[in-house]
Amino acid sequence: MNTIYFLVQQTMFFSIPLLIVALGGMYSERSGVVNIALEGIMIIGAFSGILFINTFQSVLPGQPILLLAILVAALSGVLISLTHAYASVNMKANQVISGTAINMFAPAFAIYVARMLRTVQQIP
Repeated sequence: MNTIYFLVQQTMFFSIPLLIVALGGMYSERSGVVNIALEGIMIIGAFSGILFINTFQSVLPGQPILLLAILVAALSGVLISLTHAYASVNMKANQVISGTAINMFAPAFAIYVARMLRTVQQIP
């Protein structure tokens, strides 16, 4: 019984962020936008939030830094979304190609910056 409780608990921890992103994808699909870049936006937001916490953890106490990190992650996600929208609307790029480019760019950028900041090859 303990194992089943653990599995349900871990499932909730990992599925809630994905369900929130799926809800955002549903709204974008209903509005006529093919948003393939959802995973890349998630990666950039998570990386910028963790980078903010890592940078300012000695300056700010626990709860305010967490709230500010959520705000920073949301703002960086909005910035990447605006980049995707600019490429798709103003530059008339294909939405799928632009989203795929963001999905390829986001993990590479996060790993590269993490390696440069930590000056190690393997990131824990």
